[in-house]
Amino acid sequence: MDRIHELLPSDNLSPETLALLSRRGVREALQALGLRASRRLGQNFLVEPAVLAHILGAAALGSQDAVLEVGSGLGVLTTELLRRAGKDQVVVTGVLTHMCCETTARSAFCRGFEVYLPADALASSDEAHHTASLLNLADAVAVVLSTRELLEAAG
Repeated sequence: MDRIHELLPSDNLSPETLALLSRRGVREALQALGLRASRRLGQNFLVEPAVLAHILGAAALGSQDAVLEVGSGLGVLTTELLRRAGKDQVVVTGVLTHMCCETTARSAFCRGFEVYLPADALASSDEAHHTASLLNLADAVAVVLSTRELLEAAG
C-alpha cells in the first residue's frame, strides 16, 4: 500500500479505488459480487498504481471532456476518469446485460454516480436474462431508456 501512496497521493483517489488497487482487493470485490475473473474470457483488472497514474496524467481531462471507457470491469479507471472530469453521470452499454453491464452499473451506483442504461445498446445471451436485469436495475440503480431518449435528453 505504501507504493500506491508514493505514486498517487491517497487524497486524490476515492476510497473504492484505493481498495481495488491490488490483486487481493479485486479478488475480494469479485467474491463479494459472487463472481470470478477468467483470463480465458479476456478479463483483466487494473491493479498497478503506476499504470493508473500514467493513464490519468495522459488523459488530462477537463469538465468539457466526455469520458468513454470500454470494458470498465470494477470501475477503477472509470471512477477516477469521471472524477477528474467532474462528471457525476455514467452511461453503461455492452454485452451480457445480466453480468458485465449489471456489475458495472451497480458499481457506478455504489460510487455515487447517476447511471443510465440505453436498453437497445445492451445485449444478453437471451431476452429473459436481458429483461430481468433491466427490471432489477430500473428498480433503484439506474434509469433505463432507449438510445434515442438518451440522445434527446443530452441535447
